[in-house]
Amino acid sequence: MKKFLIGIVLLIAVCINTFADTMLSANKQIRAISSLLTSNYIGYIYPSKIPLQKYSMYYGNFLLTSFIAEISIIYDISHYNPQIKEYLYPQLSNIAKLLENKKLQIWLNDSLILKMVIQLKSLLPDDHEFYVEIPCDKEPESTLALASNQEEEFWNNYICTIGRINLDKKIEVLENYLNGDETRPQEAMIEMIITSWNAAATLQFMFDPTLASFADAKEFEFFVDFLKNEWPTLPEELKSRFYEEPLINAWLDAWQKRINALKE
Repeated sequence: MKKFLIGIVLLIAVCINTFADTMLSANKQIRAISSLLTSNYIGYIYPSKIPLQKYSMYYGNFLLTSFIAEISIIYDISHYNPQIKEYLYPQLSNIAKLLENKKLQIWLNDSLILKMVIQLKSLLPDDHEFYVEIPCDKEPESTLALASNQEEEFWNNYICTIGRINLDKKIEVLENYLNGDETRPQEAMIEMIITSWNAAATLQFMFDPTLASFADAKEFEFFVDFLKNEWPTLPEELKSRFYEEPLINAWLDAWQKRINALKE
């Protein structure tokens, strides 16, 4: 179980780089979407050997980093659907309030987190009280650079459904942490992963039920390696939590069949 808690330390940089690289690649749909969902979220479960004490030191940083994807999508969608800011105002306002907590101040200078904070501020109404200090010369940057109505519609639907669920779960985990509940990161992270993996399964089955296009994509090389080499080594009681989810169970089974096919 300790592996589960501490894995994000090693993979956090990989996850963010994968997100940035995929969003800028020529293929802006199936592989980009799925790479964002799967590679970003498996970072919370990937095993490593970092001491638990060090994991605890960086827990706030990991939680802040987990908001980057959703906030970036909301920011870009707001250019095409300004109503999204009003629709998600309760979540955006809640995040802004949580950022005032002293526990998080040390992490706000991180360039990726700062970019997220700047985007967040721009999504809130001008009269919203925002107490987090940011450099006055910094402007929010676009990430997705949506190129078609189809892409706009997809991301808008995503953030209003799956993305909103993910955002609510991450807010809940961050609130638990800031309220001093640092003793249950195991359960909190499991809950967040289950939400995220259900999202990944939904989208991948939607675009390619056989997962063939994803298994062949370079973006998924480390995810395939994870399923082949690391997933089998995790405690059975941990894996059983995921197998209890019907969609995730079917998704993992489909991935295993695809991995077996790659061996042939």
